[in-house]
Amino acid sequence: CLPRDRACGGGTPYLCPGSTWTCAEPYADCLESGCCADASFGCFKKVGLQYAQCLPSSRACGGDSGLLCLGEAWDVPPSAPSAPPLPCLDGGAASFGDCYETHCCADEAFGCFKLIGKQYALCLPRDRACGGGTPYLCPGSTWTCAEPYADCLESGCCADASFGCFKKVGLQYAQCLPSSRACGGDSGLLCLGEAWDVPPSAPSAPPLPCLDGGAASFGDCYETHCCADEAFGCFKLIGKQYA
Repeated sequence: CLPRDRACGGGTPYLCPGSTWTCAEPYADCLESGCCADASFGCFKKVGLQYAQCLPSSRACGGDSGLLCLGEAWDVPPSAPSAPPLPCLDGGAASFGDCYETHCCADEAFGCFKLIGKQYALCLPRDRACGGGTPYLCPGSTWTCAEPYADCLESGCCADASFGCFKKVGLQYAQCLPSSRACGGDSGLLCLGEAWDVPPSAPSAPPLPCLDGGAASFGDCYETHCCADEAFGCFKLIGKQYA
């Protein structure tokens, strides 16, 4: 049970409170859920691989089996070492400076992070969080501009220089349209260069009271899915039988 304002979902190790914890069927992949629908099966993780499968609980494990035993802490396979960044041909952008045109930073400890959905990028420290669940594309990601009339919400740019990326007011949608397209006013489109609005999230329903009192704050809520303090929510660790 953690405070409800805790980050969760994409890019974090937690499923959000209220998410469905669907246990996998026998012999199916259980890496994300960490559990099996059949009580006679267990979720066995392959050593050194990002893969786990629901197998009979009596399955041999440990030793040379290649499987971690049930209840054993899951290992995290090491990531492949990344190649050192190449030096910038033109010197590169300054630290914390705009690198949208160059895609490169003068200081090798910094990387060029593009803001998703914006025609803007900054040189930021390479240990900055990026990718899923953050507003930044990771350094080295391909910035693919959208074709005419295609969705450009993520890239924020268009492959044809005579087109611009127009965002629909109040919606999470943007499209590459001719730059001469009418915008603003009653058009329903934000004009090029105008700051994009962020549609408000739908208000969440108040949490229901726990029928059995619920788990204590910062306590284990895997069985109950519920917390005694309504300011706390039950966050499940992805790939673990723990919440």
